[in-house]
This record gives sequence, structure tokens and C-alpha cells, in this order.
Amino acid sequence: NKNRKSLLVYTTILVCLLMTMTRGSWIGALVSMIVYFSLLWIYRNQYPDTLYRSIHLAILSSVVIIGFNLLSQGILAERFSTIGDDASLLLNGGIGSEKAGSVRIFIWKRVLELIRLRPWFGYGIENLYIPFMNTYVSDIMLMFNKIVIIDKAHNEYLNIAVSTGIPSLMAYLVFICLCIRNAVNKIKVDPILLPITAAVIGYLAQAFFNISVVSVAYIFWIFLGIIAGNQLRNSK
Repeated sequence: NKNRKSLLVYTTILVCLLMTMTRGSWIGALVSMIVYFSLLWIYRNQYPDTLYRSIHLAILSSVVIIGFNLLSQGILAERFSTIGDDASLLLNGGIGSEKAGSVRIFIWKRVLELIRLRPWFGYGIENLYIPFMNTYVSDIMLMFNKIVIIDKAHNEYLNIAVSTGIPSLMAYLVFICLCIRNAVNKIKVDPILLPITAAVIGYLAQAFFNISVVSVAYIFWIFLGIIAGNQLRNSK
């Protein structure tokens, strides 16, 4: 809706997002914006006014991001550029590639091996540190030169698979896909589903680099409930 207070809230949230310096969240936000504008373009005939306001929102976002980068003396751009550096490191391969993504590649490769060893039921919820530390303590010493406790996969999908098995992960993904399909089928009827669906997909994108965190996960599940529901909001 056309609301200046909402614009202020959005700007505040965007600045806070930039201040976290968390690349996974930035990627998720970027995916959300791409999905949002893509859906808006597809359904532009239904919501012409929304498209016009969203162009203003995109301009405002650009101004905020550029302004934040200038005020931070380029720290934002420098941090964002490390995404490309990590991708290059990963593509080049070798031992150094395991340091990419703040050592996530090191963790993911070994979690995948643990999943291969116990694919059906996993190792139990919140139990990853037991098989990981029992199996890869020497690798941890080589990577960090000290004992570092690895108790999370730093990838929501791998974390589900290693905790409760591949069938559990497949059930989760099927459920998510059904929710999104339900939302896409109803977007032309209720415009509130546009940003909420984009937010859900953005969250799923950042979940490749993080696990479910209690402070934000409940919002994701609330949004899933909204897009999965059969009862449409009266948008008139």
C-alpha cells in the first residue's frame, strides 16, 4: 500500500540488513527482490499501481545501498566482493578451496560424506558434533590449527539430511514446493502474496549458507502458513 511509514520501516530494515555484513542474508535478500520484481512483471496487468510504486522502491534501495557504502568508506563493497573471491577460490579447486564461504566448503564436504554413511535416518537432531568430531578431528586440526567444535552443517538442507535422513529432507522440500505452488496460483487474486512468496524464496536461498535460527525461523513458518492457506485475504 502507499504508506510513508511503511517506507521508513523498509529503509530501516534494509540498513540493518547491510550492517550485519552477513553475505548469506544479502544473497537471500537479492533473490527475494529478483523474484518479487519477476512476479510483479508477470502479473503487471493485475497490479499496475504496485509496479509503479515498486520502481520507486528499487530506486530508494539503490540510494540507501550506495549511501551506506559511502558512509562506511567502501566496507560494504569490499565485503560484497568477497563473494566473488570465494567463488573463484572454489572453482580453482585445491586444498585452499575448502576455506571458501568462511570454511563452509570444508564442513559441507564432510557432512555429505556423513550423509552417505547414514542416508536413511541420519544421526539425530542436534547430534552432528558427535560423528563430525569423532571422524574429522585430525582434519579440523589441519584446517584451524586447533580444536574447533563443528556442530552445525551451515546449510539447512544438509543439516536436515544429516540429522534425520534424506527421506526427511525430501518430505520437507516437497512440502515447501507445494506451498509455493499454492501461492503462485493465487497471486493474481491477492497481491499480499507477492512479497510474502518472494520473502519465502529468498529465505530458502540464504538457507544454503545457514541453518534455521530461532529468532527468524518463526517468521518463515508464519509466511509459509499464509501462502499455504486456502482462505484468501479480502484485498479490496
